[in-house]
Amino acid sequence: MKMIGNKNRKGYLMMEAVLAVFIVGTTFTVFMTVLSKTQSSEFKNRDYVIASGLAQEGIEIVRNIRDNNWKEGEDGFDSSGSNGFRFAPPSSNDACYQFAYNYNSITLAMKRPNDSCPSSTLNRMNIDSNGLYGGGGGTQTKFKRGIKIKGDGDTREIESIVYWTPSGSSTETSVKVSDTLYDWADKQE
Repeated sequence: MKMIGNKNRKGYLMMEAVLAVFIVGTTFTVFMTVLSKTQSSEFKNRDYVIASGLAQEGIEIVRNIRDNNWKEGEDGFDSSGSNGFRFAPPSSNDACYQFAYNYNSITLAMKRPNDSCPSSTLNRMNIDSNGLYGGGGGTQTKFKRGIKIKGDGDTREIESIVYWTPSGSSTETSVKVSDTLYDWADKQE
């Protein structure tokens, strides 16, 4: 009788081992799936934060140009001096701009009058060895930024838009930041 009991016990051990492997395998699969989705979500969130910062920086670039025009004694938006920058051409109230810059200078990389800054017309931004985004040298990134400037006189509506395609996606997405800038400084005569 003892032998029959031992044979039945061996069958239970085998079933317990198979069940344990199944439970561990299922738990591991669920854990890896959750980890993968969390990582994917983190990359998407990281890209959104970077794009939001780049869009806000676009507004700050225009503000910096306006302030430098004032510093040179020129009109904030329609500088005609050698160091100044003219925002809107006389024949158009709207234009799409793309700027190249580094730590010391901001230069116009592209301007398209009456353009809504579609992604297809913009160049990708670069990131330098210090991890800073700009329009100069470095490694090309997935981000593209266009700055639409509308208006005339002493008021400009600034719209900075950043496009990118998230990792693992085929659909492009964008972030847009808008602001109104005024030419309120006294012009030096």
